[in-house]
Amino acid sequence: MNLYVLPTKELMDRYMVGCNPAEDRFETFDGFVWKCIYKALKGKREIDNNEKTFILYRIMESAGLNYFKVIRWGYVIDVSRVIGELKLQGITMDKICQLPMYSPAWPDLVNIFHQYQNFLSDQGFYDKEDRFIICRGNIRTNKYIEGFDKIIFRDFYYFTSVQREIINLLGDKAGIINTVLNDRAKVKVVKARDIYAECYGLADNIINDISNGFSYGDVAVVTRDDSYKRYVYDSFKTRGIPVGFELQAPILSNPFVKNTIKGINGGDDTIVEWVERLKSSISSAEGLAQNHKHLKNLRRDLEARKTFLSVLDGILFVEERMPDKKLISQEGFKKHITSILKGITYREGMGSGGVRIYSPLDIRGLNFKRVYLVGAYEGSYPRTFIGDWLIKDVDRAQINSLGYTLDTIESLIERENLSWNFLKSTSDEIIASYPILGPGDSPTLPSWFLNQPDIKQTLELREVFPVNPVELKDQNGLKIDGISRTSFSVSELNEYGQCPYRYYLKNVLKLVPERENAFDSITIGSIYHEVLKQFYLKLPDGIEGDHREEYLKEIEKILSEVYDSHTAGFFESEAERRLYKDIMGDKLRDFLNSEIDKNYSRTLVEVEYPIELNLDGITISGRIDRLDKTDRGYLIIDYKKGYVPTIDEAAGGLDIQLPVYIMAIENQFIATSGGMYLSIEQKKREPIILKDMGTFGFSSRKKGLLTGDEWGIFFDEIKDIILGYVDGIRNGEFPLSPKKCPKTDGYGAYCEYDDICKYRGGE
Repeated sequence: MNLYVLPTKELMDRYMVGCNPAEDRFETFDGFVWKCIYKALKGKREIDNNEKTFILYRIMESAGLNYFKVIRWGYVIDVSRVIGELKLQGITMDKICQLPMYSPAWPDLVNIFHQYQNFLSDQGFYDKEDRFIICRGNIRTNKYIEGFDKIIFRDFYYFTSVQREIINLLGDKAGIINTVLNDRAKVKVVKARDIYAECYGLADNIINDISNGFSYGDVAVVTRDDSYKRYVYDSFKTRGIPVGFELQAPILSNPFVKNTIKGINGGDDTIVEWVERLKSSISSAEGLAQNHKHLKNLRRDLEARKTFLSVLDGILFVEERMPDKKLISQEGFKKHITSILKGITYREGMGSGGVRIYSPLDIRGLNFKRVYLVGAYEGSYPRTFIGDWLIKDVDRAQINSLGYTLDTIESLIERENLSWNFLKSTSDEIIASYPILGPGDSPTLPSWFLNQPDIKQTLELREVFPVNPVELKDQNGLKIDGISRTSFSVSELNEYGQCPYRYYLKNVLKLVPERENAFDSITIGSIYHEVLKQFYLKLPDGIEGDHREEYLKEIEKILSEVYDSHTAGFFESEAERRLYKDIMGDKLRDFLNSEIDKNYSRTLVEVEYPIELNLDGITISGRIDRLDKTDRGYLIIDYKKGYVPTIDEAAGGLDIQLPVYIMAIENQFIATSGGMYLSIEQKKREPIILKDMGTFGFSSRKKGLLTGDEWGIFFDEIKDIILGYVDGIRNGEFPLSPKKCPKTDGYGAYCEYDDICKYRGGE
């Protein structure tokens, strides 16, 4: 049996396809190292990067250093990075003293290195770089490798010193294979006005790719500059393209963290007491959810809270072993914790299943139909400088004369050239773009990689990216492509549950019947929704009976503006236009009076609040018309023009909208009291799903009231129904047997396929 060791997980996954696990096994280098050493690490604990930094800070505070007379967190972070870089070369305490270094900071670095390693040894700790050194020390006698005939390191192209030593110690059992890189790509170069235009042009072009039959796995985005991820993320979200990568952001930019630090108060105390007090104030995720003012940002702040708690736990972990009994003032602690958090990031945005971003090195060995290289300007790609003031380039070259492979400007250029070759072998077509104005609106020049004779001349953005891009018809940005479909809107699944044939016509065949420029149910419904959205946005604290006349005047004013913008050209006479407007005005006034008369104690929280629900790998998205906060939990409200569904329809899977909304909200640690429909024209307030914990003025005989046990059973059954719908769509099951037809069931809803529906006799 052979073991193949690969440099990236993506490459490992590619080689595993179609292989026989009885003959070949696959691991990343990190996975290989871990399996070689996990028995040797029994009883030891790995420290993370934050804990490493805190330990080094405490050492540098008390070590009596000559060069680092003043200890700043920036210095500590740089020292941590350099120690990690040295250890990845296999440099241990005995070897660091032998290095030919004359930098004024070097004696302090050696001192810190020794104290740090001694502390780890005394405490039974190790850091992630130690794993490679431990692996080197026991590779000859390791039981794990005895089960393999050959251990083949594939497509690395270069190794660090400690990696090379590990491979050499394997002797004849080891092999190295590098795939021959083929220069197959045709490269087009595009210049954009700025980064914003560049990334939105990228998004529009990807939309065209998908419309022309590409899947999201057929295209890749490559960048050297991590700051581009935010621009790409924002452009994808705006254009409705699924994002296949996470967005990291500085934790100090998060409003929740900033407000938490701002609110720190108290007298002089130790670091431990300050941190424990701070931890206690943010310990409850449920409390954060209940008190959150802007629920659209709740997921973001929950992620920031999780990272913040991890940092605080790391401080306490180190303080237990290296206690500092000094007292620190309130302002002093604020400065201290702010310094610690500088440079720490958290997961601000999440994504899966969409277009991915790769670095030029990580894309090696992969294949795509088209690759987009963004930020291809001088200084960004290739990167031709080493930003290290502790070990300068001349010192790095001196160390490398002893057989090490620290990064130098020369080696960096070689590796960047190699990455360009990786890139050109991944696709037949590469579109490389750069902004005329880069970060900070500074002018840029195209990367030297783009100044080759075989590369097509530079084009303007509009010559490559369409001015009027084709918009995807699926609001999730996904094509219907069989079993690979993992993302749906709640309205799609609702349609499938009611009428699979309608779903087939709309979402599979993509039939879009021509719609006359008419004042129909769709237009009326959209006007109602827009008016109520604008009205409630102006009333974040909810409605009050004392302001009835003021409210009625305001909603009339909003209706006039919305009505005119939505109905231009619909009517042959001004009298007809005014007539319909007056009718809608009467309906809205009656609706608002009913709301005021039956108002319960609540505060409006959000209008048109977007949600995502994940069920067994399926993502369901939607938008809640209104979300109210009450003393019994959050209440989800959805507007209907006329007919409102019942609890029986929800339980039977004919209306999954409110159940999905409730599940999505409760998954964010938010307690809900249920959901209801509000009919604008019929003045109905139907509590379709309501916890039996208070009726908000409704009769206790309403079917929608559920006890605690009934609540759990109801949602378990809804989950099974939804997953059944997904299976039906994936398996191509679209029978002509509607369970709920707006025409035959007589509830007056609109169906755009009425004229061609075979169920009703259409052709």
